[in-house]
Amino acid sequence: SPSRSWPIRHSDIDVLGHVNNSVIWTAWEDTRLGSGARAGGGGGRYEAEYRTQLFHGPAELVTSPGGDQVWLGAPDEPSSVSVRELG
Repeated sequence: SPSRSWPIRHSDIDVLGHVNNSVIWTAWEDTRLGSGARAGGGGGRYEAEYRTQLFHGPAELVTSPGGDQVWLGAPDEPSSVSVRELG
């Protein structure tokens, strides 16, 4: 699966030190398939699964081979959150 580092900015962190939920949607929109999900773009159905909190630090964005799902998490750890298209 293609992967790349994903920047976690200071503005992405909430008062409890967690990464804001909107970060995964931003990462999804930055993929080929997710680019069609932008506001006003006709929408679609998507599912986000939050397994664990993502904390401040380096992150890695992994895209499935078909591009229909992305995972975001700390490098070398199980992904914290994923988004996939439902169809």
